[in-house]
Amino acid sequence: RGGGTNSVAVFFVRASLGTGRQVPDIISQLFWDNEKKVSFLGQTSSDDVLAVILDDLLQRHFDGMIIELPISIKNKPFEVLKKFPAAVIISAEKQNSDMDQIIWDRTSGIREAVNHFVKTGRREIGFLADAEMNRTKYQAFISQMRKHRMDTLKTATLSEAWDMHDATSCYETLSSLKNAAFPFDAIICGNDNIAVAAMKWLSDKGIRVPEDVAITGFDNDSFSEFLPTPLASVDRKKMETAHEAYKLLSARMKNPGLPQKTVRIPMSFVWRQSAG
Repeated sequence: RGGGTNSVAVFFVRASLGTGRQVPDIISQLFWDNEKKVSFLGQTSSDDVLAVILDDLLQRHFDGMIIELPISIKNKPFEVLKKFPAAVIISAEKQNSDMDQIIWDRTSGIREAVNHFVKTGRREIGFLADAEMNRTKYQAFISQMRKHRMDTLKTATLSEAWDMHDATSCYETLSSLKNAAFPFDAIICGNDNIAVAAMKWLSDKGIRVPEDVAITGFDNDSFSEFLPTPLASVDRKKMETAHEAYKLLSARMKNPGLPQKTVRIPMSFVWRQSAG
């Protein structure tokens, strides 16, 4: 078992992304301020690789672990995680585990964005993102559209046919569309970079934002409010998530016998001019 080294490990699978790096950075600083040694890691390709990394950290006797997990994770990494003296899981959905958890609920912000678009008269709402990487977001989008008894176009997610990971691929995808008429009057984008690319493409086509097409991004990156048309977005509650993770792990390390705790942190839609 780990323990006895006055150290914690922080592992985020999305740490290669700019926004994904912010939460572990805040967590790390909180522990450094309280004289804990911190190791920060990120990005892995499979459950087997993750299990090996976790086992290595365990052998190095870390006192605690905060780990952000993809929703697709299977049993093997959990078997290793259970051996840590203290651990906190951050994930988009509740994991089948008795460890402390933070549910980083991205669906709430998507639902709020759909509600806003419907309330402001939009009827052809699209979802512009990698559908597989954004499965919970996309499911929330479809579910909320159905609650409003609104049909979703067959082209509601453009990423089913094209690569849609970043701003460049988004612009290229939109540029490859053959039909002259853009089918949406509102778009929910998988992140803010994609939203900026979509806004540029629409502008190049003479389509006005938000008069013709309303747009929201996701992540609420710092540049969003400083664009010529300020970008609406979904706020990840990065600071709140980091502080909650720090509190949960600190409490668990001090008192391993505490009852398991699950905290849900709902992300929220932030209106700006691009949303109309």
